[in-house]
Amino acid sequence: AEKWEKANPNIAKMVHIGDASSEEDLKRAYVDAGDTMFDVIIDDASNINWHQIKTLDEMLPRLATNGFYVVEDIVSSCTDWRANMGTHRGDKVGGGPDCMTTDQGEDTILAHLMEYQRTLVGKRHKYSGRGFDLHGVTKIEMHFASALLSKEVESV
Repeated sequence: AEKWEKANPNIAKMVHIGDASSEEDLKRAYVDAGDTMFDVIIDDASNINWHQIKTLDEMLPRLATNGFYVVEDIVSSCTDWRANMGTHRGDKVGGGPDCMTTDQGEDTILAHLMEYQRTLVGKRHKYSGRGFDLHGVTKIEMHFASALLSKEVESV
């Protein structure tokens, strides 16, 4: 990431590197950015389901209006492999054949994103009931291997 940042100085203002499972590292990225909201967040980390969920829940409130949040490799919900930790292979990402629960019985990133989607649809159709705090998300696009969450200003 640091090499890419140096090679592309006009594209990325700052690339943050840290442990996606560490609240302290996620908060440090925000502080290091000057306590300002992010225009774009791309989660291309370990692909371990609970890391992806933790990063999404921690960083989505820090996404600016008209910003975009990308979760890469959500296919980790449906299959399992050893995560690439940069210097070594880490824990398994935890996906399972139903794509909704990990091998530990926890929600996958796909299940988590679908709960966000369900909450967004419910909000649009004025369904009552409990849902996730969307933190201003107005659109969720699900693709084979990634998801894009947008905080677009809604037209009146």
